[in-house]
Amino acid sequence: PPPPPSPPLQPNMEDQPDVLPQLEGHSMEQKQEAARQLAQRYGVAQQRLPELPSCLDDPAKVIQMEGYDVLGWMAEQQREQTRAWHQYQQVLQTKQDQVEYCVAQCALRRCCQGERGVRSGQSWLRVLKDDLADSSDDITGYSDVTLVTQGSVDRIQAFNIITEAWPGPKVAVFTISNFTEDQAAPADRQLRYLQEAAAMWSNIKVLVYTVTIPSDYFSVRFSSFQGPQHPINTLRNVVVDHARTNFIFTIDMDFVPSSNLYTKLVKVFLPYMAAMDRAVLVIPHWEALTCDDNMVHLPGRFDELRSDTEEGRVRPFHVATAKLIPQSWDTSRLKCPSDTSAAWSPGIKTTNYFKWYRESDAGIDGLFPLTMTGPLLDKYYEPFVVVRRVESSGFTLPRYKEEYVGRYKNKISFITTLRAYHYRFFTLRQEFLVHAPHPVSNSSNPDMLSHLELMRKLHQEDRHTLHYYVYDPRGLEHPPPPKQSMFAKGLDCVLGPEWNAKR
Repeated sequence: PPPPPSPPLQPNMEDQPDVLPQLEGHSMEQKQEAARQLAQRYGVAQQRLPELPSCLDDPAKVIQMEGYDVLGWMAEQQREQTRAWHQYQQVLQTKQDQVEYCVAQCALRRCCQGERGVRSGQSWLRVLKDDLADSSDDITGYSDVTLVTQGSVDRIQAFNIITEAWPGPKVAVFTISNFTEDQAAPADRQLRYLQEAAAMWSNIKVLVYTVTIPSDYFSVRFSSFQGPQHPINTLRNVVVDHARTNFIFTIDMDFVPSSNLYTKLVKVFLPYMAAMDRAVLVIPHWEALTCDDNMVHLPGRFDELRSDTEEGRVRPFHVATAKLIPQSWDTSRLKCPSDTSAAWSPGIKTTNYFKWYRESDAGIDGLFPLTMTGPLLDKYYEPFVVVRRVESSGFTLPRYKEEYVGRYKNKISFITTLRAYHYRFFTLRQEFLVHAPHPVSNSSNPDMLSHLELMRKLHQEDRHTLHYYVYDPRGLEHPPPPKQSMFAKGLDCVLGPEWNAKR
């Protein structure tokens, strides 16, 4: 039985109603007052912050702890990270050969047995291209980071943009449906199309999963034939397992990284993360809008994002900009007046877009810590994150829960698990992701609503299990707390305009 309930939890600020109303139609004075209130709420100065050290300076100077041997402490943490990574690599191949993946569910939390649902090792995937086979491994455990993603072939155009924005290693798995006779010819055409596209990509491993299962527990409940639900979290586990670096960055195929994100991670911030136990780096995600002039902008640098934000061409994902970042902008510049219609903020609010935007606009780089709660609260939070597979302490990254298939709750469930295991979350300034617009399935379809309820049920059960067995100090699986870090309060530093110039 679970341990007795904990004392009542303090409600998270993000679960409370917004202190700011929608600002459509408000006067300039009201907008400025709203900005002042939000600045006070988050403790952010409205003027440019004082001069800060370079992010490349002595770490003691960066975190303003002169007199301490921060560099020596940091080097020791990095050596421990390297040892843990080498030990992990020694058993990695054996684990990959023995791991079992679930590609079809026959009931809630029950994978179909045998060939219908279980795949073992790596042989069930087709390797279409592998540039990473001849690349050197991540020697230190923090010298590189791999972008990993999954999706269907109709996302190739968006993935083309990702490959241009991310020069580092990439692992992608594409699904091709071929479970009826009518699909054989289209499946061949999709495979040829994927082969032609992959020939243009570099520094990448491309995998193909051919879906041959006609139905699963979820699709048989649908009134219209749709085939099995996409095993999205299974495929996320696949691409993570095929990465050759300790650090991974899992995104969806319709999100494009900012142009300097990879370079900054490798050259500046991964060594800091190597000295932090169970650290999660949040990359804020935005969405590009199709505006009155029928043009879509995908900004690559912060100055471009700021300009597009002021014109209403981009906004925080599914949220009106004024809801999270109230400003006194010239509304005559807006190209997308419908920006104020979006109001779904629980998925991203904890990232603290207001602090991120104001400090990035002031020229500040580095990262700042987020206030996180346990699994029972902030239940919609789902950022895109940079994490590592093994910590210097030997703690290994939890896997994605494969019982989540199709749309809804799949990424949220992973973030909820990280929070239960007391991972520390930080937001990286200046850098971001932008969602490229594309047609979406009808979420109001009765079948989709039915599937949403099933995924909600899974997540509700998981949240309570994680809270009582993992997050609660009296839980049977409660982990040791993360090691103390000198960087727990984040890094406030600058890199200069040359780092944020277009590369």
